[in-house]
Amino acid sequence: MPSGSIERVERSDFLSALRRDGEALAAACERAGLDVAVPSCPGWDLGTLCWHVAGVAEFWANVVAERAAMPGPFEPRARPADDVLVADVRGVLGRLAELLASTDPATPIWNWTGADQTAGWVVRRVAHEVA
Repeated sequence: MPSGSIERVERSDFLSALRRDGEALAAACERAGLDVAVPSCPGWDLGTLCWHVAGVAEFWANVVAERAAMPGPFEPRARPADDVLVADVRGVLGRLAELLASTDPATPIWNWTGADQTAGWVVRRVAHEVA
């Protein structure tokens, strides 16, 4: 690719990144343990990070599933027990990836930016969140 040119990132690349990075997070939590501190998030451990990522993914899965023009009230569920937390984050991220894979990227879906109000924006955003 010539210097200075921009490569287009395809939707499938974002979905692959979401799946790959979600699994990498889950595997790292299994290897290290949920009580390991996250230096870039003072006061957080890996369990808190997993719970946060699962909550963000669950929020977006609900917005996408409802094709929401504006999200309704969202009450995050309580943090699961540590022995199921990693499986939970895998499950929620898997559900979100499947919803996004089966949703046309042009589908109108709310986001807070007021700009690109589509499922395509959500795919890019959640891939960024999980990375």
